[in-house]
Amino acid sequence: MKRKERHQLKGNEVAEMIVGARAAFEANRSRIGLIVVIVAVAVAAVGAFTAWRRSTEARAEQLLAEAMVAFNARVVPVTASPTEPGEVPAAASIGATGSFPTVAAKLNAALPKLKAAADAYPDSDAGITARYHYASSLAGVGKYDEAIRAFREEQTQRVRQEQLP
Repeated sequence: MKRKERHQLKGNEVAEMIVGARAAFEANRSRIGLIVVIVAVAVAAVGAFTAWRRSTEARAEQLLAEAMVAFNARVVPVTASPTEPGEVPAAASIGATGSFPTVAAKLNAALPKLKAAADAYPDSDAGITARYHYASSLAGVGKYDEAIRAFREEQTQRVRQEQLP
């Protein structure tokens, strides 16, 4: 075995690397501490922003869901009668919740909820969806001028959102 090879076998590269890292750490302890603090603050800020954003989205989706319950409710005319003997009468004729006697009644019940969801969170996906359903509901009940204004407001909102960096 050559002298150089014996010398390499005696040296422990891992131990030398650990000693070198420790020396570098000791020499730059204050800088490393400052970097760790800055990174921790940045991670906390990103976490707080993400949590706030999720909570806002959840509230927007909750408002939209409440509005969609009325928007998607069944329309059961009061005149609907059971098709077979022994069937229960139409839900609307006994005033059951979750059904409406006419489409107009259903849309009129959904309009204020959709408007509230659209106005409360106009920049969120749920708010945009609520605004579209609000405008289509206005058109469905014959309020065409208001429906056009609502669609234009949505278009304006979307353009503003696309212009943000």
